[in-house]
Amino acid sequence: MSKKNVNQNRKQGQANGKASSTSSTKQEQVNDKSINVTASKQEQTTKPGQMPSKADVTATTRTNDASSKQGQTKKPGQMPSKAGVTAATKMHRPGNKPLTRQAMKYERRMEEQQRRAAQQRRAARTRLITILGVVAAVVFIAALVSYLVVQARANTSQARTVFDPNYQPIDGVYCDQLEQSTYHHHVHLTVYIDGNAVTVPQNIGIATAGSSADCYYWLHTHATDGIIHVEAPNAGTFTLKDFLDIWQSFAASNGSQISYSTQLASSAGWTVYINGKKVNQDFSKVDISSDQAWHEAITIMYNSPNAKPDTTFNWQPGY
Repeated sequence: MSKKNVNQNRKQGQANGKASSTSSTKQEQVNDKSINVTASKQEQTTKPGQMPSKADVTATTRTNDASSKQGQTKKPGQMPSKAGVTAATKMHRPGNKPLTRQAMKYERRMEEQQRRAAQQRRAARTRLITILGVVAAVVFIAALVSYLVVQARANTSQARTVFDPNYQPIDGVYCDQLEQSTYHHHVHLTVYIDGNAVTVPQNIGIATAGSSADCYYWLHTHATDGIIHVEAPNAGTFTLKDFLDIWQSFAASNGSQISYSTQLASSAGWTVYINGKKVNQDFSKVDISSDQAWHEAITIMYNSPNAKPDTTFNWQPGY
């Protein structure tokens, strides 16, 4: 190749380089203008307080990327960076807006539910405390009553001496030289066994020495009328069992003078009536000493379904 041709090729290359550089510069200027126009339109189309759409975010992100990377060559198909998307989103996010009416209703509803739940918890605690208080009160009262009963019985027999060694206390009931009058009342007892009326013997609980009385148990009878005399030096708790045990003891010590039915030794099979009303109670535990028991008509039946219980008793003056 001649020197002339070489020079021509060199000039041609320089001309092509200038043209390429000029074309690239013009293309970048056109891109910058396009970017600025796009960003301006994007800002105008976004209303105040409105969240930008996904397309807007993408366009804005590309605009920011293009603006920050001017002069750099952008590869075809390159996606905007995550940092760019986040920055654009924050730039177009509206400020703190007031709660909507629906949100305020929801918030009030949640507060009301929490308030009601707290009230229910307080009510449950109150009920539990009340129940525990009632249970504790019942237990305390029951313990107090038991203590008073034991003390009353203990006080009744406290510091007492046995008048006659042949007649020891039975169930805490003493046999004194004289009848007591401090605590004095009466109940009536009717007994049926196998459908037949059984006579309650006289002088149960009255010990005799010859023709005169030696001592009187606090529970005793004077006649065969079924009247049980409750005569003690102090108020106490006495049951039908106490009287039946004294009856059994006197029957054993007096032979045939005082009869006693063996069925009376056990409470099984007996039906109890007080003033004509059936009571679901062990007949041996029937109270005969309280004020409520005064002048009660007690009927006990063994294998006597057709017998009629006493509803009352014809009390004579002085009883």
